[in-house]
Amino acid sequence: MLKIKKSVVIFDVDGTMVDSTDLMVASFGAALAAEGVKGFDSESDLLPYYGPDEKGVLRKILHDAGRGDRAFKTFLKTYEDRHHDLMPHPIDGIPELLRRLRDRRTLRLACVTGRSQETLDYTFETFNLARFFESIQTGSPKGVNKPDSMRRVFDELGVNHNECVYVGDTVADVNSMRQVGVMTISVCYAHPENRADLERVNPGLVASSVPELEKLLIANVR
Repeated sequence: MLKIKKSVVIFDVDGTMVDSTDLMVASFGAALAAEGVKGFDSESDLLPYYGPDEKGVLRKILHDAGRGDRAFKTFLKTYEDRHHDLMPHPIDGIPELLRRLRDRRTLRLACVTGRSQETLDYTFETFNLARFFESIQTGSPKGVNKPDSMRRVFDELGVNHNECVYVGDTVADVNSMRQVGVMTISVCYAHPENRADLERVNPGLVASSVPELEKLLIANVR
């Protein structure tokens, strides 16, 4: 059976194009502290609440939509104020990779992320990344929505699941893409400690560097 070469590459954001861990932890910490909630000082403290976008995470932690929405304003201010210090540039090699992929006439690029429209807009404007993508889909405060986001990409670009490959950094990404029949290339260059878990669910399709990601992509795209 012939392997179908992919014509659309869809990128995740956090852990894939940017290493946002320190900025996210600082922003959540400031937002929650303003609401009198302490103890969220590391990513491991936040991981149980991940799935929704940042506003949804705050609503879950605070058990109150109104307080969560108020805290999100503090989150955004901290995110913008500390962006330059805590996340001064994309992951090394990513802009160049996006440029090379975009310049292949047989490929189209899209972005599907679980983060909010507000933070994505700020980061993409800061790093001039939006220009690479024909379709950009963001998260929801209600919970994980990547399968639905992928369906919107299919509709917007007029493609089907067999034509797409997703690049993401979590086991949840692999599982979400399987719901819509999309192949995933996993990356662990921002979080090398996740390699074993990723290899377990996505064997042979895990990249530990941007050059390794490019090799896997070139082997699977048109």
